[in-house]
Amino acid sequence: MKTCIPLLIVLLSLVACKNTHTENTKNGVSVTQITVETLNKMSSEGNVVVIDVRTPEECAEGYIKGADKFIDYKNSTFDKQIDALDKQKTYIVYCRSGNRSSKALNKMREKGFTNLYELEGGISAVSQEEFIIK
Repeated sequence: MKTCIPLLIVLLSLVACKNTHTENTKNGVSVTQITVETLNKMSSEGNVVVIDVRTPEECAEGYIKGADKFIDYKNSTFDKQIDALDKQKTYIVYCRSGNRSSKALNKMREKGFTNLYELEGGISAVSQEEFIIK
């Protein structure tokens, strides 16, 4: 019985530390990181909008299938374009590597958006050509 208790503690610790791919919570809203496969499945749902926040030049080189909106994070109209979106919808945001999408999602949280997802690693992490439109 004494050997079972340490084993049980180790197993419980592993379960508690399971990586959920959820980013830190800010303003009471979490952003869940997802894979391109999950993005592909979710993008077919009617209430989901996929936003590419890269520059127009980057988007011209290729973008992820299912992308609905192209809102350049670096553009001075970014906030205005985000303000025009329906806060009730679910949004998946991606960029090249995850830096701009994280910043964009932080702004969206501050503006009251609650159903937010981020493509883990951005488009750079997508290796399967079947998910890219060029």
